[in-house]
Amino acid sequence: MLLDGASSFDPSVPDGGWYAGQLGKRIADQLDSGDLADIVANAIASLAMEAELQPQRAPSSTVTLARWTAGTLDVLILGDSAAVVYLKDGSVEVLSDNRLAAVATEQREAINRHFLAGNGYDDRHVQLMAELQRAERQARNTPDGYWIAEAVPEAAYQAVRRSWRSDQVSAVLLASDGATDGIDRHGQPGSWEAARELIQTSGARSLIDAVHAAEESDPDGSRWHRSKRHDDKAIAYATFSGL
Repeated sequence: MLLDGASSFDPSVPDGGWYAGQLGKRIADQLDSGDLADIVANAIASLAMEAELQPQRAPSSTVTLARWTAGTLDVLILGDSAAVVYLKDGSVEVLSDNRLAAVATEQREAINRHFLAGNGYDDRHVQLMAELQRAERQARNTPDGYWIAEAVPEAAYQAVRRSWRSDQVSAVLLASDGATDGIDRHGQPGSWEAARELIQTSGARSLIDAVHAAEESDPDGSRWHRSKRHDDKAIAYATFSGL
């Protein structure tokens, strides 16, 4: 299980770290059995009721789940994280949810222009990010927008899902968007196969360090336009044997 709470550039909106922690506890309590979407929906509903959260005003978080039995690996992704499934035949399959990137295009273009002008992470950048997040909130958990864990249980049923036979899988890697940027944008490491090799030889922390080093080489975001100099990064890696 991997949850990535959304950072807020608007001080009036609660940060997602608290929300991710609370939601994760509720999901973990149910994860042993039942449909994954039902589990996430129940957790969202429970937290929204207890904390009196309101749609489009509440903190939010991605949810990425991988649950396996002797027969099946089931994966659910809600929000801009990824699951990388390494198969025993040597192939790699990546499951992700990219719907967030398709909303608030005008605000994203304004941020890109800001970086292209060489302005980096100044006060204006914070303002532009707050404008982007306001536009994203308007599209949150709507049919023409994107879906995320927040205060709408229906979002769980709009998640990206897929299953594999467990005996075909050798490993699975869950990664937040801050971690996937290393492979997808920075090329450090250069592929998901290389990411796995790095984890196997040097440990999971080495993958996080490689992505962080890439960000360090671009402190003003001039090469890779991104919301923060250093995004939050989280991964979970599991190997399969004897299933």
